[in-house]
Formats: sequence, structure tokens, C-alpha cells
Amino acid sequence: MRSTATLKQSYILLLINIAISFISALFSLNEQIRFGVYASYVALFVLIVNVYSVIFTIKKDVPANKYLKIFVVLIGFNTLAHILGSGIGVINISGLVQILGPVVAYYVSLRFFSLPNQDSENLLKGFIILFIAFLIIFSFYRFTSYFFYLKVALQATYFIVFTLPILLLLRGKLLLKYVAVLLTVFACFVSFKRGTVISAVAIAVVFFLSNFFGKDTKVKIVNLLLLVATLGVTYWYLSGENSDIEYMMLRISNMEEGDSSGRGDIYNLFIDQIKNFTIYEHLFGRGLKSTIFINNGLTAHSDWLEIYYDYGILVAFSWFLFIFGGIKRIFTSKTSSTVKTSIVCMMIAYITTSNISHVFFFGYFYIFMIFLGYYNSNINNRL
Repeated sequence: MRSTATLKQSYILLLINIAISFISALFSLNEQIRFGVYASYVALFVLIVNVYSVIFTIKKDVPANKYLKIFVVLIGFNTLAHILGSGIGVINISGLVQILGPVVAYYVSLRFFSLPNQDSENLLKGFIILFIAFLIIFSFYRFTSYFFYLKVALQATYFIVFTLPILLLLRGKLLLKYVAVLLTVFACFVSFKRGTVISAVAIAVVFFLSNFFGKDTKVKIVNLLLLVATLGVTYWYLSGENSDIEYMMLRISNMEEGDSSGRGDIYNLFIDQIKNFTIYEHLFGRGLKSTIFINNGLTAHSDWLEIYYDYGILVAFSWFLFIFGGIKRIFTSKTSSTVKTSIVCMMIAYITTSNISHVFFFGYFYIFMIFLGYYNSNINNRL
């Protein structure tokens, strides 16, 4: 009876955290609606859920990664220090939840998928609904003339890209996976978002190659044709002649030259600031979202610069070791090719996005951490 109750409790907690990722998506996507005070209420609800989740997982002895524990403890210390008056960071519930909420979601996911008799397959199928929802949001804002709002469509593609690797975990359902991969590539192309285009094409290549080796001749031919078609369309798209393609090519050209929508100047600004840090600031940063005070209300457009600037080298290094450990296990763990393909695709999405934009502060950070919880539970239930 106790194991059944534990399973149900873990299942409910995980569903709540998945719901939070979708709510976060709506908040970050629908900029035409000003939620005002309601955003604070939602953040407070999330905080309460996450505190309960932490207490619950600690009770059940969830295995904890030492680097992730250091990451959480240092952020807690950093936040307390700034509350007491040190630093210039933003001190609010919402910002703290954006950072720590997904970490808690990781432990909830790890706990649930580590339990015996859990129905992971049906839960993963729920992400099909999320994937379709994000596609609908993207299509609505990208192709409906009256409601055309490109910035929403751009952000929606990130949610599509981060949800895709979870769909690739499903057993069988090859047709669904092929359709999802091709729709993702198409959505990213017409969004003109360079980071998602790079991620989507790389994920498609990995997926088609993974289904090429060790398969029968017909399957090999299909995957080879799709691979060639994807690369061919990519080349045609980038070398074509129309205003949209020229716009994309200009953006890619600027990125190669170090001017990524002004990111080069932004990066140089923060690197120069970091050079002038005190020893304390190098160790503990200047506080949550302190970047907005020197960048006209904008963040650093890079997770790694943001973490270093806000929290210092100790937090940045602990987070690097956590991510590096996940990448290392791709090559050292004994797990199915399906899971390995999915984690490679997820890491492609994360590495690309975190280096030229943000995973932190957005709803797809929840999706990323829930996926890692599943992945690590499938290796040996310890990380």
C-alpha cells in the first residue's frame, strides 16, 4: 500500500511540474497579455509546490547529484547574502523559482521514473499533447495575418525543439517520430531563429543516422533519403533568393562575424564587467538577474555569462560539471539506443540554446530537467 501511495504521489507531483512548464510557456509566450499581480500568485503557488516536492523527495531518499546539490546550496547562500544587502540583483519569488523550480522538477522526475511499476510510457505520451500545443501556438502567431506576432512564434520554436527529444523516447511509433522531426525542422526554418534552426537540423541528422544503422534495407533507404532531403532542403533554403531567406542568411552571416543580433556587443559588455569583479563577486556574483541593470533591462543572452555574472564561478562550475556528467554518460552508460539518441538530441538543443540565448528563466528549462530525471533514472538510478 505504501509503495502504491508513493507512486501516486510521485505521479501527481510530476504532472504538476509538467503543468508548470506549460504555464511558464504561456506566460513567456503571450506578451500581449499583462498578467500583473497574477504572475506573483502563480510564482508563489509554484514555490509552495516545489518546497513540498523537496520535502517529499528528501523523505524518500532520492539520489542527489553532488554537483547539483552544490549548485542549489550556493544559489541559496547567494540569495540570502543579497537579501541581507550585498549585491545589486533582483530579489523576488518569481526569479528564484525560475532557477530552482526546474531543479526540483529534476528530482521529482528522477524519483518517479526510478520507482517500480511506474507507467512511464503513458506519461511520456502526454508530451505529444504539449508538442501539438506548441505547434498550434507557433502556427497561430506565425501564419495568421490578424494575430501575426513573430516574437511569440520565435519563442514557441524553443518549446517545440525541447519537447521533441522526449517524443523520441517513445517505444515504436516511428511514423510519429518522423512527422515530429520534420515538423520541427519546418517550424524552425520559417521562424528564422538561428539557434533553433541549427538545433533542429542537427537533431534531424542524428535521428535519421540513428535509425539507419542496424536496420533492414528498406528502413536504411528511407532514412538515407530523409537525411539527404533534409540537408538538401537546408542548402536550398539558405542559398535561395527571397526576402525571408536573405533575412535568415544575413542573421547567420552576422553570427559568424560575431554580431548575433547585437549579442557580440552584449557579450563584450559583460566580459569587461567581469574583468572588473572583486574577488567576492568572482566567487558569488552580483545577484539574480543583476545583468539587467547594465544592459537596458536585458539579460546576458547566454546562460553561462548569466550564471557567472549573477552567481559567480562556483555556481557556474558546479552547473558545468552537472551538464558535463550528463554528456559523459552518453558514452559510458549502458542504455538503449533510443534513450541515447534522445539524450544526444536534447543536449544539442541545450548546448546551442544556452550558448546563444537562455534555457534558464524559460519554461523549457522544466522540460529539460524533467528529461534529465528520466534519463538518469534509466542508467542506474544514481547520478
